[in-house]
Amino acid sequence: MAETFLAYNYTNRTDLENDIVRRVSSNIEANRLAGHLIKGTKSELKSLGLSENTTVWGIKCEVVDSNLENELKEKLKRKGKKWKV
Repeated sequence: MAETFLAYNYTNRTDLENDIVRRVSSNIEANRLAGHLIKGTKSELKSLGLSENTTVWGIKCEVVDSNLENELKEKLKRKGKKWKV
């Protein structure tokens, strides 16, 4: 099953990479075939040193649009969680 890593959950790229290794694996080919994704706005990805053209451990980055960002913020707000940028 494909995992989705949300960029706003990480303060730096090392945290992201450690979580990827912990949750899935460091096997680049297996991660690519499984279809895992790192999602975030351009600014969130940039804060991690990533872009839509970057892969981390074989996992592609995907830029979400601002409408989706707002939907995610509202969903988190309803759950009582804060949006981190």
